[in-house]
Amino acid sequence: MNYPFSNERKVIDVGSTGSRLHIFELVATAASESSDAPDTRIKCLRRGSSKAWTPLSAFAPNGDAVNEQTEPLNSTHVAHHMLPLFDYASIIIPPVFHPTTPVRIAATAGMRLLPLEQQSLIYDALYEGLSEQQQLGQFTFTGLKREDIFTLDGEREGFFGAVAANYLRGVIDAELKVIVDSDADELDSLMEEIVTEDVATDSGLCTNKFGMCEQNAENVLFGPSHHYVPQSKHDVRIHGPLGALDMGGSSTQIVYRRKGVQIDDATLQNNGVIPENELENIDYDVPSHLHDDEFFSVSYLSYGADQFRERLWDLWVYEAQQKANHHATNNINDNKNVILNPCSFVGYEIEYKGYILLGTGNAIQCSEQVNRLIPYHDDIIDLDELYDENKAVEVDSNQLEGDKSKLTPKKKLVGGVEHPPLRGKFYGMSLYFFTLDCLRELSDPDHPIHLSWPTPSIEELSHALDTFCARRWQGDLEEVQHEAHEHTRAEVLPHRCIEAVYMVTLLRDGFGFHPSSRDITFIQHVEGNEVEWSLGLALYEFAAERKRLTSQSGIVE
Repeated sequence: MNYPFSNERKVIDVGSTGSRLHIFELVATAASESSDAPDTRIKCLRRGSSKAWTPLSAFAPNGDAVNEQTEPLNSTHVAHHMLPLFDYASIIIPPVFHPTTPVRIAATAGMRLLPLEQQSLIYDALYEGLSEQQQLGQFTFTGLKREDIFTLDGEREGFFGAVAANYLRGVIDAELKVIVDSDADELDSLMEEIVTEDVATDSGLCTNKFGMCEQNAENVLFGPSHHYVPQSKHDVRIHGPLGALDMGGSSTQIVYRRKGVQIDDATLQNNGVIPENELENIDYDVPSHLHDDEFFSVSYLSYGADQFRERLWDLWVYEAQQKANHHATNNINDNKNVILNPCSFVGYEIEYKGYILLGTGNAIQCSEQVNRLIPYHDDIIDLDELYDENKAVEVDSNQLEGDKSKLTPKKKLVGGVEHPPLRGKFYGMSLYFFTLDCLRELSDPDHPIHLSWPTPSIEELSHALDTFCARRWQGDLEEVQHEAHEHTRAEVLPHRCIEAVYMVTLLRDGFGFHPSSRDITFIQHVEGNEVEWSLGLALYEFAAERKRLTSQSGIVE
């Protein structure tokens, strides 16, 4: 089938640590293996990717304000660092498609941290430099326009991640249309499978589909449980569209559909598992397409792993300086510049702003420190007030005089944003996968996280943190830092403790995932394709283009 659009698309993800090129191909599929007639369905295939390790934000002008920059940016210099990406793309994509291949250069949190004026200066220089290279024959994708280079809004980044997750899981097609299994008998069978567990009681072994035992979240003992939900199939009529959790170095995103199956309090107490006798009473709300206005999507700038770590370190340094000033005022001789760091492996040392951070590897204490910075995004001013705002229970003086059973649990607000109730299942991607997979890899070989992966409970993850962070750096992790984990470079390994504690604490205390729930699948690839927002952007734009062309041709779908 010939469509009036290019079947090749390119998206460059301009992140805080570098720029990644993604190439996608959209192809029509045959109606059946025995038929040559193409179907109206389209598959989106990932053709390849490449990365430039210099972040685009590194080209920001010097000085706090743009008007302090005395010389314009060197457009050739800015463009040259990306040319290898386009050279790679020109090899993968046939030359006949070069003039018509859509190119999007979308920047995320690394550029969002810069003032808008500086972003525009960098984008102008990049576009000018690529145009110069086009005239020299070094840049062959002539369809690029200045508006194709932009900063992606954080909420859109989150939604595009959800689009990618739902597409790869088979919940939607390439035009964002929700795929619903019309076979009611198969649906009933699936629902029965989800709420029924076959657990052996004589030997203490689990005999469910995945042969794994679930933990008891009350006392952190591990054994059979009714909470485990098989992940073999995702039926949108039961779980709704997938939500997405994404984290990078500078920001983190959470996105999920606001509407969904109405779950009563009793079901919530049962960890979201719907009793079998209640299945027929469920009022399903299945959308026809994935619409971004139906999703709750929020992005937290400076809540990415690197930015959050530095903000926590800044807090400790500030406190140490306050303590030093107090001692100086009171003529106390204290020249110590060592800060004990519970969020790093035992014995690991790093110099930061004149202080030595010495790792003590205490995951519980680290979680307490992390919780100090989860509620608000503002700069630290009143540390005592900030800490009080994150207490689990808000005690009102009037309440104390009355019935204590009416004490109101204080809502945990991430960055001051109140979320609607969590709904459905989620894919945890990017750093969520890389970091927590490292936690799994370096945990006790007998820990249940190995059996439950990639859908461990929050409590299992929390339990695994203790021994993980308590590992020593010298004589242990330092010796294997170059091959400790497939997705962890040597320079990143020392930070995996704080990253893992931060993520688990954020999921549990910030976003409110139930400790024993298995609503998150931590994943990198589905059917050989990486789950990331750039695929979602390509699909979203393709769906919009198809809708526009269909409308112009007068075709009613």
